Amino acid sequence: MSNTYLDDFMDKMITVPNDVNRYLRLIRKLDKRVEEVQATLLPLQSKFLAQVKELREKKMGELPLQMRGELELIQRKQQEL
Repeated sequence: MSNTYLDDFMDKMITVPNDVNRYLRLIRKLDKRVEEVQATLLPLQSKFLAQVKELREKKMGELPLQMRGELELIQRKQQEL
């Protein structure tokens, strides 16, 4: 990742008291860690949601026809909101 706004900001923080500077560097370090974790979680999230969708469709096929129709109507109403 190229220089970010935060990196540029930190370079200008030379004259700020050491405590503030240290806290801002910690925030930058934690932010980068969050980005790394998020990058590993996104594919897992997509996989999980696909599995949920597959199970929902499978279970939907097992419902009696009348209940399936009512459930589809409820889902359409929810999408309209």
